[in-house]
Amino acid sequence: MKPTFEEICELREEWEGTLSPAEYRQRMLAQVEAMAVGDPGRAELLECLASDAGEPVTERTVELAEAAIADGGPTTVDPRVELVRAFSLLGREDEADALVRELMRARSRNDVMVGLHTRLGEVLEMIDRPKDAQRAYTIGLKDFDPDLDEPDIDESLCLTGRYRVRRLLALGHDGFDRCLEQLSPRAASAIQERTTDGQA
Repeated sequence: MKPTFEEICELREEWEGTLSPAEYRQRMLAQVEAMAVGDPGRAELLECLASDAGEPVTERTVELAEAAIADGGPTTVDPRVELVRAFSLLGREDEADALVRELMRARSRNDVMVGLHTRLGEVLEMIDRPKDAQRAYTIGLKDFDPDLDEPDIDESLCLTGRYRVRRLLALGHDGFDRCLEQLSPRAASAIQERTTDGQA
């Protein structure tokens, strides 16, 4: 009987916590090789290999992210977002730009656990594209009314990320910003302090 997606995720977390980085990657690759395209968890392992912060971004990173996309199985994070990071860090800006435009128009897939625009905003911040990050976070809030709704986890992350990049861009305060200040005053204050320190 094939393991479930949840069982593969638990295995990956166990390997990450108990193996050396090299052994962890070897175990992940061996598991991927033992699985068929579309098996639950295969795309997740490929995406995790592509987004491994301990590994330099290379053309192999692109291959792994593209393999996760082609697999089509469930993932915690949309592998297309990792592909944006890889393209950008490899100097393939035209491809990164095209994919960002595509993702800005897309909705989160039902089988992806982390909101698409939450993670896209984080990656765009990471690669120093704060204006695009603000747009991604704002799209992630399109169904959220700051005067009426309680934010879910993804919306909270979008509110925080959006507030962070707007302070970096020295923009004024709007309804979303005021909402974060009311819901998470300590987080808002810490962001303001970091931004001020960075500009000093």
